[in-house]
Amino acid sequence: MLSQQSLMELFIFGLNEPEKICCSREDPADACEWKGVKCNGDGEVEEFDWICKNEHGTLGFEFLPCSMKTLRMFMNALSGTIQLAALPGKMEVVYISFNNLIGSLGLDRLPAAVRALSLSNNKFTANPTKGHLSVVGWTSTPVLGEAKNLFKPLVVFLSWRRPY
Repeated sequence: MLSQQSLMELFIFGLNEPEKICCSREDPADACEWKGVKCNGDGEVEEFDWICKNEHGTLGFEFLPCSMKTLRMFMNALSGTIQLAALPGKMEVVYISFNNLIGSLGLDRLPAAVRALSLSNNKFTANPTKGHLSVVGWTSTPVLGEAKNLFKPLVVFLSWRRPY
């Protein structure tokens, strides 16, 4: 099993400039001393905030330490797909809105501890009419000459609730 330090290094090395967080790619500082990282009294990483940095890169949730409870990485330029099922079981808060993330979402595999989830303003392809997602608002425009889908969504506002 990898140490928390190694896991956090693998996680931030998916970003284009990890040295802005850990000071040096070759010899990173202790993860609890990194910018945006908060650790508990036992030295376990519990929170990572990297907000409004306009940073590029990808997110590998599988590298987050099992002690992680809060991840805020909104208003960046993160890309690629995400696997919500790979979030640590203790994860409570995930804010990754306003990025360039793509792919489908497996909300049914979201860890049970998650109480706040913000995924807006990305490019996900989840079907909002399945599962426990509810369409709260839908703005669309007609597309002529396309038989499969007569309306292309411009903005979809979603509300999600955990099944009882």
